[in-house]
Amino acid sequence: MGKIRSGLRKYAWSAALALGLGALWLAAGPSGSAYAAGDVTYQAENGVIGGTASVTADSNASAGYKVGNLNDVGSYVQLNNVSVANAGTYTITIRYSNGYPDTRTKSLYVNGVDVATVSFPATGNWNIYSTVTASVTLTEGSNTIKIQRDSADSPASDIDSIYVPGATSAWTIVNNYGPYYYINYISPGGTIVYDGGATGYYNNDVQFSETTNDAIEYTFHGTGVRWIGAKNNNHGMANVYIDGVSQGLVDTYGPVWEKQLVLFEKRNLPEGVHTLKVAVSGTKNAASTGNAIDWDAFESLQSGTKYEAESGTVGGGAATVSDTYASGGSKVGTLNSDGAYVQFASVNTPSTTGAGYYDLTIRYSNGYPDTRTKSLYVNGTKVMSVAFPATGNWNIYKEVKVAVQLNAGSNTIKIQKDSADAGGTDIDRIYVATTPRKTKVVTPTYATEDVVISDFDVTDYGADKTGAADSTVAVQKALDDCFVMGAAPSGCRRARTRSAPR
Repeated sequence: MGKIRSGLRKYAWSAALALGLGALWLAAGPSGSAYAAGDVTYQAENGVIGGTASVTADSNASAGYKVGNLNDVGSYVQLNNVSVANAGTYTITIRYSNGYPDTRTKSLYVNGVDVATVSFPATGNWNIYSTVTASVTLTEGSNTIKIQRDSADSPASDIDSIYVPGATSAWTIVNNYGPYYYINYISPGGTIVYDGGATGYYNNDVQFSETTNDAIEYTFHGTGVRWIGAKNNNHGMANVYIDGVSQGLVDTYGPVWEKQLVLFEKRNLPEGVHTLKVAVSGTKNAASTGNAIDWDAFESLQSGTKYEAESGTVGGGAATVSDTYASGGSKVGTLNSDGAYVQFASVNTPSTTGAGYYDLTIRYSNGYPDTRTKSLYVNGTKVMSVAFPATGNWNIYKEVKVAVQLNAGSNTIKIQKDSADAGGTDIDRIYVATTPRKTKVVTPTYATEDVVISDFDVTDYGADKTGAADSTVAVQKALDDCFVMGAAPSGCRRARTRSAPR
């Protein structure tokens, strides 16, 4: 099946290039991390298949297709990016058909481990469906679920879908908005092509190119990053860079078409703004028939300490409410009246780093159609007003990130509706970074209306102090951090060159 669909993929490239299509969005969606919260039904035809398994059309399947021919030992369908906010035991529901007169079995794998044998009783026909349930243990974040025919299993049983309660999408949907989550396209000839009907890819869309040096850059804030893409028999090698430093070649060749794979992962980066660049190298594995590279999705990884809102103190009309899609199963809502708040106590800075400016990431939902604001207090003092853009529903979550000054030791963080704020916005949880930013508040020689934040040394971001090398990327990272700290972009750009008024 992979080779047949590979041929269709090549035709799509040729048609798109003939029409002159250029670089478009990597994936449509809001800036920052976007969580497709909800009980998720994963369609089997969107998964990765192997062995004799194949996708077949069936009008009675839930989305018109299913995975069948699970006959030979080793045949499987695997669903990637099955993400949950909390580790625990989940009861999944598998929709299937079995036209044989007797019960058939398959092996169930979670994160590569065989965890159960699932029985699929006869359904009476191959286009008649039933469901079975299984209890599985999932880890926080992304998981894989695979249904496979092992030697002890019987052939057949077609798989339609798997329903996972409380699942979310952990992969980041990004676009060009926002100071520290954005995409930059490098394609002088406009040969990066967008496919908005790419079944089986994340969000069912993907970017691809086989033109040497075509690249996509993903600028993010965090301590790690992943590139998600596909392997296929016409895929080549990619040059990967982080902050301009080569990470080597990544081979994306595979004998069959496998999608939604983590092709590259880097962890333990310094807390801050970084840029991942993935470029077409023009080289390939000897077994590959082409040099193509996919850009499906990116995921930024964030270290820090998590504080659930429902574990905090509420007042002024705020209340804890249950929500399956909240990271801990509950959130704090009804922040409608002036003085309504949720407060996080004992927010501790690490003993090794102490006082400083720390990134604070707030996960929230806002079912109103417009942006709502709330006031942010640190240790009893209001430090800023935080904007919470609409999320589309009260059980759909997004994140905003700000920087706050924390004392060494224990701190309190409070999110409150003040008179100047709008009602609404439910708070799910906060993350506090483990390391502070290299910044400080200074008193300028000449008075300013705003707080001045200094000590953005561009050499800390990789700039060449001799001027011999291009330091554009390093300077941009310093500007991004300055912006995140709360300064206007223009203020960031002139902060180190301000002179006496004339």
